[in-house]
Amino acid sequence: MNSSSAFLLGVLVAGGVVALAGGIAVVQQVQEIRVENLRQPTLDELVEFLASDHTELMKVSINSAGWGCVDFAITLRSNAMLAGYDFDVVLLNFEEGIGHALNGVRLASGQYVWVEPQTDEIVKPVGVGETYALFGENYTVSYVGVVD
Repeated sequence: MNSSSAFLLGVLVAGGVVALAGGIAVVQQVQEIRVENLRQPTLDELVEFLASDHTELMKVSINSAGWGCVDFAITLRSNAMLAGYDFDVVLLNFEEGIGHALNGVRLASGQYVWVEPQTDEIVKPVGVGETYALFGENYTVSYVGVVD
């Protein structure tokens, strides 16, 4: 079995596979996910999935333990994979000297959208040199990377 066809999923998810609190991991289940079985959701399925997923609520209880945007993006991606959907993690750097992580999703229609995992907002992707609004502030994108 090659690394692109399957892997064991044991990651942070709300009420799911591994929960971290104060550096202590509790494994509840490990599930093999076959990458070739993941699919691109329709927009309606994406909206429904985001409504049923509660990654964004984790900031209330976990953010004080040092959780950041990368943790939210990885958790949302992991939850999406458990639901059978193919999500990416998108990494942004800004000219203002900070970075951000969120999710990218190719929809069944072929459209690519970004999802802010801390708010469930679906947004239009932007490119280098364009402005990205992040929690009420505008930043100029200097780098976009996608981890699929």
